[in-house]
Amino acid sequence: MNNNSGNFYSLILQSLRAFPNQEFIIWQDKIFTGNDIQTHVESYRHLWVEQNVKSGDFILFASSFNPDTFFAILAVMAHAATPVLPPAKASLFQLINVQRKLSAKWIFLRKKPGLFGKILLACFRIKAIRHPSQREQFPRNNLIEPIVVSPNQIALITHSSGSTGNPKSIFRSHQILSSQHTVLKEVFPSSPDQRDFPLFPAILLHNLACGITTVVPDLHDFEIRKIEVVKILKQLRNQTITTMTGNVFYFKRLIHHLQNHFEKFVSVLTIGVGGSPVPEYLLQKLKIYFPNAAVFCIYGSSEAEPIALRKVEGYKSPERGFCVGQLAPGIQLKIEGREKIKLHNHVYEMGEILVRGKHVVGYDSNQWYRTGDYGYMDGDNILYLTARKGNEKSIFGVQHYQLEHVLLNVDGVENVAALARKYFFEIFIVGHITEKVVRDALLEKFSDVCV
Repeated sequence: MNNNSGNFYSLILQSLRAFPNQEFIIWQDKIFTGNDIQTHVESYRHLWVEQNVKSGDFILFASSFNPDTFFAILAVMAHAATPVLPPAKASLFQLINVQRKLSAKWIFLRKKPGLFGKILLACFRIKAIRHPSQREQFPRNNLIEPIVVSPNQIALITHSSGSTGNPKSIFRSHQILSSQHTVLKEVFPSSPDQRDFPLFPAILLHNLACGITTVVPDLHDFEIRKIEVVKILKQLRNQTITTMTGNVFYFKRLIHHLQNHFEKFVSVLTIGVGGSPVPEYLLQKLKIYFPNAAVFCIYGSSEAEPIALRKVEGYKSPERGFCVGQLAPGIQLKIEGREKIKLHNHVYEMGEILVRGKHVVGYDSNQWYRTGDYGYMDGDNILYLTARKGNEKSIFGVQHYQLEHVLLNVDGVENVAALARKYFFEIFIVGHITEKVVRDALLEKFSDVCV
């Protein structure tokens, strides 16, 4: 699909116009067709014009993630301005920091600010735009075409979770979004009857450009820690979901419930698991409770998604690290700072993983993006992760992910962390398990290492 305007929203608009009566988004009790989405987006486009929002302006979104907010984000992109999504559950202090760092001129609010808010906005010279209580419905002949932009213009700014440090800004250009969309279409081809159930909100953009139906999980503001599994499973039953994506925490909660209720879902045909290293046992259990699904492990980062993919067909021994599969289309990879790692009479070169490619944020054909992950490629060009930066010290040729992965696959272990000290690993375990079982599990896989 071509995007002659350079604006990623043009791809979405092509789908909406091609299938005006199709149900594109099912957001709990609300259904939005192609026509509905166009109407909502155009209402916001006229609001931006009335407020004199300029192309290239940054608009900070300080409202909960709901349909109105999502359509406003699409309208900002169509208007060639840039939506800025702050870290999840951002405090007032974090919002101010984001605004100052990016020099955002506008802030999008759910409700009218109070006196203190007005003073604060005035001090930082920020103009507020609120969700209109009732937006004017404009006639179709007043539709505004997406503004033509340079492919390198920033289309969307999001923030990392901050789980490994302070949240950082992720700048995605229109070209990055288009390139990522192209890669995802290649590795996960869409189908006309597809009903996707994505945990990650950004997938909504890809799905709209593909012209497929998205069922939004019943999670308030996408707060995964407050998941109510019963609600999610009800959607899986009632909405005839065919594809779904999520992270380890999400699928562990689903599997725990399904094990206790002996339930399986046969309509699901593809599952993607990512967001963090995925333990082998979880991938194997998903194949039990979703018997018709092709299960994929997806490895990537906020700046590069996806980097590698693995279709789960056989069991990968966990002492090798986390198996994340073959490189995604368009990704180049190199291992830097090589050390030797010995496994099953094979020696591999291990080091930090660096990548580049058209769907890597800040892509430059002469520069490499440092993932902060450590690992190696085996003889079949399969990528394994063995450590994370900051804890990458190798002891007797072993890194912390290898130990953690072995123990995560032992019954009774809920979570584990292995911290590399000078000559040994200090291991912390959440679960019900004896020290002897831990030692035996490690000695079985790492017989040359004293534990």
